[in-house]
Amino acid sequence: MTGTSATAPRPAMPPPPSASRHAAHLQRRQRLHRRQLRAGHRLRLHAKPADFCNDGNACTDDACVPATGCVNTPKPADFCNDSNACTDDACVPATGCVNTPKPADFCNDSNACTDDACVPATGCVNTPKPADFCNDSNACTDDACVPATGCVNTPKPADFCDDDNACTDDACVPATGCVNTPAPANRCDDQNACTDDVCLPTPAAPTRRSRPTSATTATPALTMRASRPPAASTRPSRRISATTRTPAPMMRACRHRLRQHAQAGGLLQ
Repeated sequence: MTGTSATAPRPAMPPPPSASRHAAHLQRRQRLHRRQLRAGHRLRLHAKPADFCNDGNACTDDACVPATGCVNTPKPADFCNDSNACTDDACVPATGCVNTPKPADFCNDSNACTDDACVPATGCVNTPKPADFCNDSNACTDDACVPATGCVNTPKPADFCDDDNACTDDACVPATGCVNTPAPANRCDDQNACTDDVCLPTPAAPTRRSRPTSATTATPALTMRASRPPAASTRPSRRISATTRTPAPMMRACRHRLRQHAQAGGLLQ
């Protein structure tokens, strides 16, 4: 045999198993995607969880805005208002709303004559004290309420129970008030057996015998002297007493009248 033998072509090497599998996987995904598009399917977006924008502050409103992301807006000023005028309302970031009762003296108007209270629906109410608030149950005092200090109970004046009757003993008893007790029977006893002793409720004002200043204020005897015309005489005038010129019977009558008047006024015993 002459000549060289022809060499047979070497067969191509098969691709590695891993590369072939990857290519097959990509092809399958592409075919699946084309089918989904043809069927009208779209990719689904997953929403953020509800607390995604929560900033842990109870005094803010938390929201997620697609264009910007999380927004934490402060609560409005009246967010914690409980419609109770007797509480202080506040928002604490860590816990939220806190409604604290007003202090005890919140409605105090510094007026001791009013009752101070807080009404949830309206707020402070300052009501005047009742008329008998300062009554100390003592009929011998004047009771009043002074805004700056409170109750004042002033003793009645000394003549509060005076009934203008000289024959009674006047006193004020705290439990009942004025008591006017008739004077004892011996109130006017002058220890003189020759007089009748009587108590007059409204005795006449005591008078004193004095020298008359005019004819209208003189005693009867002197009045007669003043009305008597002076005797005509050429001799020097000489003062003559009323006793020597008054007749004796008239003088006795005048003295009797003077004694009666004095007895009535309590001047003579």
